[in-house]
Amino acid sequence: MRPFLQIAAQAAVLGVLLVACGPAATPAPEGPAAVEPSVAARGARDVIVETYAAIRRGKPEGLLGLVDAAPLLAGPGADEVSTDRTATLVALGQHLAASPKHKLTSRALRVQATPSGHAAWATDLVDLDGQRLAVAFVLIEADELWTIAAVHVGRPASKKEQDALLAAGVAAPAPWTPGPGPAPLLAAFRTSAASLAATADALREEPPAIVVDVTGKARTGAKAVRKAWKKALKSGVSYAVRADAHARTSADGELGWVFGTLELDVDGKVLPIRVLHVMMPADDAASGWSLVASHQVIAR
Repeated sequence: MRPFLQIAAQAAVLGVLLVACGPAATPAPEGPAAVEPSVAARGARDVIVETYAAIRRGKPEGLLGLVDAAPLLAGPGADEVSTDRTATLVALGQHLAASPKHKLTSRALRVQATPSGHAAWATDLVDLDGQRLAVAFVLIEADELWTIAAVHVGRPASKKEQDALLAAGVAAPAPWTPGPGPAPLLAAFRTSAASLAATADALREEPPAIVVDVTGKARTGAKAVRKAWKKALKSGVSYAVRADAHARTSADGELGWVFGTLELDVDGKVLPIRVLHVMMPADDAASGWSLVASHQVIAR
């Protein structure tokens, strides 16, 4: 074959191959490397411990780098809700201004992380200057830095206190409209929060779900929760789920969290209960989301 014919033939073959194969695919960008959940939980715990230390010192400005730029914050009061980091830290500073230092004792801190290690949740029972508070956190990680994405705070109420609140009447908190959030997560929340039975059915086996009820009592694992709720489950306790719930998810979609208000009707009197539900995608994709934490306080 003459040289120019040989070159032409090779070019033709190459052209066919290029047409058949198309342009080379651009490699998909890799997400952040997974982190061992136990390592992630320690990182998240360190941020919570540092947060407590700043509060003890009466220095809320020390929290600026520990709190997400647009967090979801609720409590301890019924209408104390915010998505503004600066406003929240200013309000906290005003509360702490009465004394240069404060006594804060952590009683039951539990921290868990997602399988990828880029999000975590925690519950605790703390004493702050003599006041008992039930606290829950959601934390997210980016570039090896952990920040607080959500905080839920409330005052635990014994059965006797609940009866007194019902007798006196509890005003419903004002509607909160920070924005709706992801529709599938909101739908899963409304389903799981509609009754005790629905909450129990939504509890995840692994990692074991934790439920903190309005008394501040924490129970870990679906079996323990069902045992504690045995009588209430038989009575069919249900709630009216208010429309002003708000949901968010972590960047990798492995964790979602929802703030909402439930209304429990007891003989014609309503007890408003604010909840934080922390959820992960269910193992069965058709099931949507399952609960890893339910943190409940009376909105008062």
